[in-house]
Amino acid sequence: MKEVFSLLLTRLDDPEPEAVEQLWFMVAESECRRYFVKQCERYRFFQPEIYSAKVAAAIRDFLPHYSIGQMWNVIYYVLKDIAALSQERSYARQHVYNMIPGSIRRYLDYRLSNNKTIRPWNRPAPITESWMTSILFDKVLGDGNVSFEMLTGQSVGAHVEFNHRLPEQIG
Repeated sequence: MKEVFSLLLTRLDDPEPEAVEQLWFMVAESECRRYFVKQCERYRFFQPEIYSAKVAAAIRDFLPHYSIGQMWNVIYYVLKDIAALSQERSYARQHVYNMIPGSIRRYLDYRLSNNKTIRPWNRPAPITESWMTSILFDKVLGDGNVSFEMLTGQSVGAHVEFNHRLPEQIG
């Protein structure tokens, strides 16, 4: 076990940018899914497969451009708006569920095409997040909350390269 932990710590000290980028996307998708399901439960959207392939694709398509915290903001407001439509009873419940992926996509498309910023949500307490998320942001990336709120899929590799350069490479 000591050898495994030693090897793991060595790998965390000098991560490969491409591997960290792949790990970031996996963690980002997982965290967005978890937050989405949590918000659906909050609004009592209990359809079995509410986190559909279309919702997953909409989120995945915009992760290169937005941080996890920014995606959480979008998920929150889209589901809040959808819940309001559901309460009006002008749409059938299934129609409301079917509107979710398109609403996410339109919300993000509009902000991306018009260079509008999205305020990121804060990172949850480490106790409530998965251990993989904690390891990625606290140990591998090394700056925890800042990376959660601001690091996008496009910037992960450059961030890792910059933060893990040797001092002689910088100067």
